[in-house]
Amino acid sequence: MRSAAERVLSLLLVVLLIASVVGLAASQTFINKTGKTVIGIKIEFSKGVLIVRYDSVFPDQSPSGRSTEFTFNNGNLRNLGRFTVSWVPSSGKVTDYQWIEKAQPSQEPQATPTQQNNTEQEVKLPDPNTPPILYGNDYPGPDEPKYQPEPDEQIWLTDLEGHGDIYDNDSIKINYAPGFDASQITKIEVYRNGVYMRFLPEKLNVLTNAQMKTFDGNYYDHSPASNHTDHAIMGYEYEFKISTADHLWILKKTVKSGFRWHPKEVWAHIDGNWTISMEKLSYTEMIQFFKELQDDGFTGIALNIDYFMMTPYDNEVFELETRDPSMSAWNIKTASLDELEEILKAISSVGLDAHVRGVISISKKYQDEHGFAWSSLIDPTDPQEFFDSYTKLWLKLIPLLNKYHVKLLSPFTEMEGIEKYPELIKEMYTKISTQYNGEMGFEEATNLMLEGTSPMQHGRTFMQMVRNFTFWDWKDSQRRPMRIEYSCWAPPLETQKDQRVSVMMPNFVKFWSIPVNYYRSTYPQGPQMFGEIGVYNADGVGLGPAYWNITHKVFDDQEVADIWYIYLKGAKELGINSLNIWSIPLGDLWLNDFAGGIFINTGLRQPKSPAYRVITSIIAPEGD
Repeated sequence: MRSAAERVLSLLLVVLLIASVVGLAASQTFINKTGKTVIGIKIEFSKGVLIVRYDSVFPDQSPSGRSTEFTFNNGNLRNLGRFTVSWVPSSGKVTDYQWIEKAQPSQEPQATPTQQNNTEQEVKLPDPNTPPILYGNDYPGPDEPKYQPEPDEQIWLTDLEGHGDIYDNDSIKINYAPGFDASQITKIEVYRNGVYMRFLPEKLNVLTNAQMKTFDGNYYDHSPASNHTDHAIMGYEYEFKISTADHLWILKKTVKSGFRWHPKEVWAHIDGNWTISMEKLSYTEMIQFFKELQDDGFTGIALNIDYFMMTPYDNEVFELETRDPSMSAWNIKTASLDELEEILKAISSVGLDAHVRGVISISKKYQDEHGFAWSSLIDPTDPQEFFDSYTKLWLKLIPLLNKYHVKLLSPFTEMEGIEKYPELIKEMYTKISTQYNGEMGFEEATNLMLEGTSPMQHGRTFMQMVRNFTFWDWKDSQRRPMRIEYSCWAPPLETQKDQRVSVMMPNFVKFWSIPVNYYRSTYPQGPQMFGEIGVYNADGVGLGPAYWNITHKVFDDQEVADIWYIYLKGAKELGINSLNIWSIPLGDLWLNDFAGGIFINTGLRQPKSPAYRVITSIIAPEGD
């Protein structure tokens, strides 16, 4: 038997061990700012961690061991109350968290005046037994293997036929082991992408496909209510929290897409402010970000080189070496050679391709006096002087572009005002291509011209304009044709604000068939790509130009996700296998925090966008 002194010494050693672990631990305090009492919190980490201490206000922790995600619940924390948790290793970082609220519809967040003004008539939620829309996708046949539970598994999730994989046409069934008393279940909570599905009953055996696609206007969905289930949910995560009096099961299923496609090129555009993001990231963090994009199915990174003009009619294009608010409302500058080399080196080291694009901005000073102006309006008074000025800027970059094997260079983006100078365009491209080893492209503001909203249209139709653009037959020094790049932003896809995937899909193909068929027949050797394709995050964006007439813009994450699905599906049908996806900010550092924004978050630092889930469920390598 140990002496009292030995026991005291042992206890002291344990205390010192715990103290040393806690001393090396990281801690974070979360403040409840929901405006109400919450019953728990869900916290996600960047890597597996072990919880070493947490406040007793939430007594239950699940799981108990090392994990990347923890739930603390079965307590009550008032508004502005604090909850602190500590973990090891300290290198694990909190990537997301969500307060768990009581399931009381009356406790929704107070609507802002803008949200109240956008409230439409109450939407009747769809029938939970509505059959799924298949969208012409391919799904596993009868030979798909059924899920085989482990001997000690008490509860598991399958589709209605017992398969473990859940596709976008499936429902999710809760299965119990033989002998398990399901009557002991007290509550079943279901979360979609981390958001509690408050319209579901407290108990259910099956989450129907229609329920999976039902949106009731929950504030945290960032989507208005919808009265139908014609929506894309590929890549969405459904989490089941199944409770008894003394236990909590947490089960998850991620929806697989019945449409899989691996285009030849999928570029992630890292936004015009990538030089700002670089200042906040280490080189290693950039590598990690690019590697995750690669793992998710992206083949390359697209980035802008920004240049400037004082007015749209000047002949000089110049660099902006330092940020100047009088020049750029977005705080953009021209990337330095060192910045460009660092990012190209990072892209190349991962094995991704690079697409470098030229963007010319008009000074903010001019816009303050004359109204919004962008590259489409550029129409120099001396075209030859303009082209000479712009060519010199690009020739400075050629050694770097060749050093890191940049695959594609597009000096012009959305500049239909200079397309009337085909010989000068060819001359400029020839000068560059004699030194540059990669391919060259020209991005056209096709979307605007098809809609009839281009400032250079002057009453002409798309066909009347493009017949004068005769530079597309140019070939580089290696006899490679010029890439024909389309700019696609919010084309008219719908006739109602409550968007439907099955309606938007054929409209997208019809809209883009006009330029695709024209260029394919007129310049058959010219590869076609969506050089810029994106969606504004706002309810009604599928209406096309009418979207801009909506006075009060509100978020609609689901509309964005639906449109991205039809973008990919439609591009494949059109035979376009290269897309530059706008916009995935470098390092996931920019939050899409205003309605009408364009950012897509990867989940690295910001909550993963539904659009990113849909996109990657389609393009990710097989087996993911």
